[in-house]
Amino acid sequence: MQDCSLSSPAPPLLTVDAPAIRTLSSSVSLALLLDYDGTLMPHADDPLAGGPDEALRRLLRDLVGRAGVEVHVVSERDPRILDEWLGQLPVRLHAAHGAVWRGPDSGWSELAAGFDAHLEPVREAMRTYAIRTRGSLIEEKLVGVAWHYRRADPEQGAQAARELCVLLGGLLATAPVEVLVGNRVVEVRPRGINKGLAVGRVRRGAAILAMGDDHTDDDLFAALPAGAIGVAVGGISRNASWRVPSVTAARRVLQEILSIRTRARR
Repeated sequence: MQDCSLSSPAPPLLTVDAPAIRTLSSSVSLALLLDYDGTLMPHADDPLAGGPDEALRRLLRDLVGRAGVEVHVVSERDPRILDEWLGQLPVRLHAAHGAVWRGPDSGWSELAAGFDAHLEPVREAMRTYAIRTRGSLIEEKLVGVAWHYRRADPEQGAQAARELCVLLGGLLATAPVEVLVGNRVVEVRPRGINKGLAVGRVRRGAAILAMGDDHTDDDLFAALPAGAIGVAVGGISRNASWRVPSVTAARRVLQEILSIRTRARR
């Protein structure tokens, strides 16, 4: 059954002085798996907006510059947008919920065909709700399609999202796709394509810290091995072990990791 809930339990609060951060930061090999929207940057009203600020670019560049650290940005964004925003940085990029990915010195992996076959009734339903809900809009993605209501009236948008989720769940009950309820967005993507795929692309033996802000990141947290740390940004998660309250707090944790590894070099 499709879960159309817009909320989840909140895990315990993670602070920069937590022993878990010190232990993780001291690992010989460390992989940071980081969602983008709502984690590294605040959500933008326009899904095509929200490029990184210079402080974020510098933070990611400095983290990768520390021995043994690899940074993975794991996003639902289109690969063209990630290339434009982050392609000049020595980070690993995972686009479209991990459907395709690239390393710092490689091109994008190939995408399997056939993902679009079940999406026309989804588009029709989303068009209906885009007309009905002022301020909402539809975004076509590399794999799937999304209905955003960040600019809509919050109460009306949330009610419409619940209705749309239930409708799509019925339309797609036997289709090889799934309905996701994210941060003011309802999205349909192929089943089996999720952010948890990025975990299998991490350097073997690395300690892992993962961060994300909505239900799409729960797949990433669920795929983490024992001993890894999953951090929900904003506190919404079923599978994260910790939470931080905001993008600012998430960056503060990353800055503390950078500081610990910088001091260790001296």
